[in-house]
Amino acid sequence: MEDSFYRALYLHSNDGIMLLQNGRFVDCNQRLLQLLGRKRKQVVGHTPADISPPQQADGQDSKTKARDYVSRGLKGERQIFEWIHTRGDGSPIDIEVSLSKITHQGQAALLCHLRDITQRKRIENALKEREEQYRRIVQDQLDFIVRWLPDGTRTFVNDAYCRYFGKSRQELVGENLFPLIPPQQQQAVRDKIAALTPAQPLASDEHQAVTPSGELRWHHWLDRAFFNDAGHIVALQSVGRDIHDKKMAQEALRISEEKFSKAFHASPEAIIITRIEDGTILEANEGFTKISGYSIGETIGKSTLTLGIWANPMQRDEMLSIIRQHHSLRDFETKIRIKSGEIRDCLTSAEVIDFNGEGCLVSVTRDITDTKKITRALEYQATHDPLTGLYNRNWLKTRIDELVARDTPFALLILDLDQFKEINDTLGHHTGDHLLKQVGPKLKHTLEHLNGELARLGGDEFAMVLHDTCNQDDVASAAAETLKALEKPFYFESMRLELGASLGIAFFPEDGRDTHTLLRCADVAMYVSKEQRYGYSFYQTDIDRHSTRRLALISELRNAISDDQLRLCFQPKINLDSMELIGFEALVRWQHPQHGLIPPAQFVPFAELSESIHPMTYWVMENAIRECRKWHQRGHMISVSVNLSTRNLLNQDCSEKLETLLDRYGLAPEYVEFEITESALIKDPERVLKNLNRLHRTGAQLAIDDFGTGYSSMAYLKRMPLHALKIDLSFVTHMLQDKQDEIIVKSTINLAHNLGLTVVAEGVENRPTFDALRGCGCDVAQGYFIAAPLPQSELEAWINNNDWHTAKTRSRP
Repeated sequence: MEDSFYRALYLHSNDGIMLLQNGRFVDCNQRLLQLLGRKRKQVVGHTPADISPPQQADGQDSKTKARDYVSRGLKGERQIFEWIHTRGDGSPIDIEVSLSKITHQGQAALLCHLRDITQRKRIENALKEREEQYRRIVQDQLDFIVRWLPDGTRTFVNDAYCRYFGKSRQELVGENLFPLIPPQQQQAVRDKIAALTPAQPLASDEHQAVTPSGELRWHHWLDRAFFNDAGHIVALQSVGRDIHDKKMAQEALRISEEKFSKAFHASPEAIIITRIEDGTILEANEGFTKISGYSIGETIGKSTLTLGIWANPMQRDEMLSIIRQHHSLRDFETKIRIKSGEIRDCLTSAEVIDFNGEGCLVSVTRDITDTKKITRALEYQATHDPLTGLYNRNWLKTRIDELVARDTPFALLILDLDQFKEINDTLGHHTGDHLLKQVGPKLKHTLEHLNGELARLGGDEFAMVLHDTCNQDDVASAAAETLKALEKPFYFESMRLELGASLGIAFFPEDGRDTHTLLRCADVAMYVSKEQRYGYSFYQTDIDRHSTRRLALISELRNAISDDQLRLCFQPKINLDSMELIGFEALVRWQHPQHGLIPPAQFVPFAELSESIHPMTYWVMENAIRECRKWHQRGHMISVSVNLSTRNLLNQDCSEKLETLLDRYGLAPEYVEFEITESALIKDPERVLKNLNRLHRTGAQLAIDDFGTGYSSMAYLKRMPLHALKIDLSFVTHMLQDKQDEIIVKSTINLAHNLGLTVVAEGVENRPTFDALRGCGCDVAQGYFIAAPLPQSELEAWINNNDWHTAKTRSRP
């Protein structure tokens, strides 16, 4: 440093300069002291580590790292590096250091140039931080980011892109992205990119791409183009996301809305959308206009209250209360007033929906006025005698059950007309019917001052129930008054006719605590009156010979099956459309060794009172299925029907027995049909329904027998897995003479068809009835006009020689 030029340069340089010899600083310039904020004595005589922090930015020990740089510098290697020194106040300062080997005072030394790079480092660190932030944003994006060249070659992909397409960055970068796009969509993507300009460098599009699983999924992309000075695209960056599920949901919604619109306007039922708040109608379909009589123009924008649709506005409040509680409504029965002013019975279901951002109700209403009329007519027919209009036996049984359940004392009187059979046989049924019609009013007149009810049991038998009395004197007085009323002459077509009557009386609870026992006791007392020619008798156990006979008959019935005394008869069924024989109903008879052939009405009720009904039913099932299998083997593909009693339907073994028999005889289950009566549904309906479903699952068909004579609800019938409905012969037989019977038959046919059921008419006795049923659309006929029940021995001959075609393949309606 003796040279004055270099000395001046040393002293006035903008860089800090230090001279290092033997591991310590031996000199420094003023700029160095200013740079480090130190005094000369804090530098000269110290090592590099003394004026440095313990560690450098890379974590290495300052002393070790300085020793390494000094060692290489002394070997003649020019060293330029970044270093952290400490100022006099201890704060760090970023320095760029340059080491040059020189000779000082005859010894090797290092000339150290130090330049403050704090500002530069701050800028570099800021840039690094920004780059890191950008890198994190790009890599952490859930959206896919890809940079690519105009030919489709990828130059960069983020982690989300790699994860989605199931490949590493190395596998994707450098490869073309277009093969992932379906060929038919590639040109559209190219065209959209080609249309970008420096003034409009952004575009968005939706197209599909193949995922690693091979599935084509929809994606939405936002593309940005980068241009050179000539205005040509040199690179693109695209940000995308999977919108497949959203797009599919939108498509499903579109299809759903389209279906809803079609269903809304095509539905025959009345559908309206109303605002919950005030009942304003926002939408209505043609079904609503048809039911209400209002046009769409008269409806939209009006409230249901303004139109006066609610016959009882309180029903709307009740309906809304249910909806607020359950958010929906099912089969709410209402009465609406249509435009003509007529009141119609309706069934409404409703649900809360969001319609154009408003809380609304969509209501579906069905007009059930005609159905209710039919139901009321059928219920009336089920509980009333068609000839006299009085209550019938079914009603009486139900009424007695109610009184027994209430433990209310009452008297039961059964009345049988004397000499009626002679009048009927001599003057004809026409005369007998007119007499029976006159009996009802006379008996009713007698009961006017008594707390009693009247029913016709059938034939010339009537029954009276007297409430709130077990006093024999009062009942005897009522019986005498009744008999006296019948002593007055009857008149028919100028003829004067006289009738007598016999009365039997039983009391609840003294003579019996159930309907069957009370009816039998009153019946026994009535026969005593008839035999002794005494007007009325009270039931007494010592004169009841019938109970002994009944027990004997039940006992003999148990042995009838094992002794091979039961017989099957078969009555044919004809398809009224094809005029084909489609099946037979199996009917059991008892060939009693002493009493001869006993019809079912005289022993089946006794069997139902005991466990004999089960083996008897299974005997019928097995023989009927075996016979049906024989028909099939001979080429007659027809079915067989078997009757089930109430006790059978309460027993779940029936379906298991059926499956065993079908398997044993190799018969397809659809060729077996079970007939059940409406009355069988009344006792424990849920249990009966459960067992009917078991039978239905075997594949067998189910039919409701004697329809219209029982008292089952329509709602319950709808739940049953039925195939067919049989109209009771009491309606069919007189349908051409009795207008009411004709209406019942036609209504039942329409009702059954609406429920998807086949209709069978039993009791077809003549050609006019047969033809009338065909004209009404009835499906199947059964009765003496076709054939009486046939014993097994005569079946094959009848099948081969009857006037009907036999189904060679399945031909049931």
